[in-house]
Amino acid sequence: MPLVSQFRCKYSELGKSQFRHTPLHRKLAFPLPPTERAMDAFSACKLLSAPYLTEHSWHPEPELGSILLWRPEGELAIGGLHRVLLSATWCSVVVELPAGVRPLDRNTLFDTLTAGACLPVFTMVGDDPVAAVRDRRPPTDAEVVRYVRHRPESAGLGAQLEYLLSDHVNPLSARSVRRHVKKVSQLKASHWERVIRLAQVKTKRNESAEALSGRYGWDVRTMRNHVRECCDTSLEEFRHRVGWEWRVEAALRLDARNRIGRGGGRQES
Repeated sequence: MPLVSQFRCKYSELGKSQFRHTPLHRKLAFPLPPTERAMDAFSACKLLSAPYLTEHSWHPEPELGSILLWRPEGELAIGGLHRVLLSATWCSVVVELPAGVRPLDRNTLFDTLTAGACLPVFTMVGDDPVAAVRDRRPPTDAEVVRYVRHRPESAGLGAQLEYLLSDHVNPLSARSVRRHVKKVSQLKASHWERVIRLAQVKTKRNESAEALSGRYGWDVRTMRNHVRECCDTSLEEFRHRVGWEWRVEAALRLDARNRIGRGGGRQES
């Protein structure tokens, strides 16, 4: 199954220069025959939601754990896909590449999407998008934090987490950062560290709860509690929904509900 890492080849200095000075909506255009007209961005997108049996037309509020499957069939600017992603950043993105796409276009697409807190998977026609997302590498700490920073009203939290996880933080400044996290979140820094770890859990098809939790050094009860407290869902749902973006989104939504429920006040020590 194709993985993102297979497509991370470095493009030329000339390509980089052109990319920097090209407007976003023109950064990517697949070199397909001119007789094929550009598609509307939304019509090129399909949704797969758990249990991932049927594709559905795009709608603006997909369930957590949904896959956004993008099938460009003509010359489609990256700006079109960005408009779709802005309305549902918690979807795992699978790009089904048409034949004839140049490596430079593919790499430009990857770099543009990852800059916007998306970690796309590229497949070819006939590949299984669910398996592609499940086989995707886990996100790094920085990629999880970048997702937090890109979500509305969580940029401050993302900035604090970014500093907390940096190589330059010392014990004294770490304590200060943890206090600042409590000013922008109802949840402690240790809670968000668990969220990041849960985002990095790589599930396997048909794997038992015991086997999954054991791979990460937890017993089933501990992992079940972490999933409930951090993602507000059951371990069963956690195991069967693919992707990691929805886990972070669920944690942010839980934090927002707690903030509203407590009148916007911060969490006590």
